[in-house]
Amino acid sequence: MKKKFSLIFKITISGCLIFYLFNKINLSEVFITLKNINLFYFFMSFLIGLIGAIFSSKKWQVLLLHLGFKEKTTKLFKLNLVCSFYTSFLPGGQ
Repeated sequence: MKKKFSLIFKITISGCLIFYLFNKINLSEVFITLKNINLFYFFMSFLIGLIGAIFSSKKWQVLLLHLGFKEKTTKLFKLNLVCSFYTSFLPGGQ
Protein backbone atom coordinates (compact mmCIF):
# COMPACT_ATOMS: atom_id res chain seq x y z
CA MET A 1 0.00 0.00 0.00
CA LYS A 2 2.83 2.39 0.89
CA LYS A 3 4.61 1.68 -2.42
CA LYS A 4 1.43 2.37 -4.41
CA PHE A 5 0.87 5.65 -2.57
CA SER A 6 4.50 6.65 -3.19
CA LEU A 7 4.19 5.88 -6.91
CA ILE A 8 0.91 7.79 -7.23
CA PHE A 9 2.42 10.73 -5.35
CA LYS A 10 5.48 10.82 -7.66
CA ILE A 11 3.33 10.60 -10.79
CA THR A 12 1.06 13.39 -9.51
CA ILE A 13 3.96 15.70 -8.69
CA SER A 14 5.65 14.98 -12.04
CA GLY A 15 2.41 15.59 -13.92
CA CYS A 16 1.85 18.90 -12.11
CA LEU A 17 5.39 20.04 -12.88
CA ILE A 18 5.08 19.12 -16.56
CA PHE A 19 1.72 20.90 -16.76
CA TYR A 20 3.23 23.99 -15.10
CA LEU A 21 6.23 24.02 -17.46
CA PHE A 22 4.12 23.65 -20.59
CA ASN A 23 1.92 26.52 -19.46
CA LYS A 24 4.99 28.76 -19.03
CA ILE A 25 6.53 27.88 -22.41
CA ASN A 26 5.38 29.48 -25.62
CA LEU A 27 5.44 26.40 -27.87
CA SER A 28 5.04 28.33 -31.11
CA GLU A 29 8.27 30.24 -30.36
CA VAL A 30 10.03 26.97 -29.57
CA PHE A 31 8.99 25.47 -32.93
CA ILE A 32 10.02 28.63 -34.80
CA THR A 33 13.42 28.52 -33.11
CA LEU A 34 13.85 24.83 -33.93
CA LYS A 35 12.98 25.47 -37.58
CA ASN A 36 15.60 28.21 -37.79
CA ILE A 37 18.58 26.38 -36.30
CA ASN A 38 21.60 25.70 -38.47
CA LEU A 39 21.84 21.91 -38.59
CA PHE A 40 25.59 21.95 -39.29
CA TYR A 41 26.34 23.87 -36.10
CA PHE A 42 23.85 21.79 -34.14
CA PHE A 43 25.44 18.48 -35.16
CA MET A 44 28.97 19.86 -34.71
CA SER A 45 28.16 20.92 -31.15
CA PHE A 46 26.58 17.50 -30.53
CA LEU A 47 29.71 15.78 -31.88
CA ILE A 48 32.03 17.94 -29.79
CA GLY A 49 29.95 17.12 -26.70
CA LEU A 50 30.25 13.39 -27.41
CA ILE A 51 33.99 13.64 -27.97
CA GLY A 52 34.31 15.53 -24.67
CA ALA A 53 32.37 12.77 -22.91
CA ILE A 54 34.68 10.13 -24.41
CA PHE A 55 37.79 12.00 -23.19
CA SER A 56 36.23 12.42 -19.77
CA SER A 57 35.45 8.69 -19.64
CA LYS A 58 39.05 7.84 -20.53
CA LYS A 59 40.27 10.23 -17.83
CA TRP A 60 38.07 8.50 -15.25
CA GLN A 61 39.27 5.12 -16.45
CA VAL A 62 42.90 6.11 -15.83
CA LEU A 63 42.09 7.60 -12.42
CA LEU A 64 40.11 4.54 -11.37
CA LEU A 65 42.84 2.20 -12.58
CA HIS A 66 45.31 3.90 -10.23
CA LEU A 67 42.83 3.37 -7.40
CA GLY A 68 42.58 -0.34 -8.20
CA PHE A 69 39.29 -0.39 -10.12
CA LYS A 70 39.17 -1.80 -13.63
CA GLU A 71 36.16 -0.46 -15.55
CA LYS A 72 35.37 -0.49 -19.26
CA THR A 73 35.36 2.80 -21.12
CA THR A 74 31.87 2.08 -22.46
CA LYS A 75 30.44 1.72 -18.96
CA LEU A 76 32.12 4.95 -17.85
CA PHE A 77 30.86 6.67 -21.02
CA LYS A 78 27.27 5.67 -20.22
CA LEU A 79 27.65 6.88 -16.64
CA ASN A 80 29.16 10.13 -17.92
CA LEU A 81 26.14 10.74 -20.18
CA VAL A 82 23.74 10.04 -17.30
CA CYS A 83 25.64 12.47 -15.07
CA SER A 84 25.60 15.10 -17.82
CA PHE A 85 21.84 14.75 -18.09
CA TYR A 86 21.32 15.15 -14.37
CA THR A 87 23.62 18.16 -14.10
CA SER A 88 21.79 19.83 -16.98
CA PHE A 89 18.25 19.40 -15.70
CA LEU A 90 18.36 19.09 -11.93
CA PRO A 91 19.05 21.92 -9.51
CA GLY A 92 22.38 21.87 -7.67
CA GLY A 93 23.97 20.34 -10.74
CA GLN A 94 27.49 19.59 -9.56
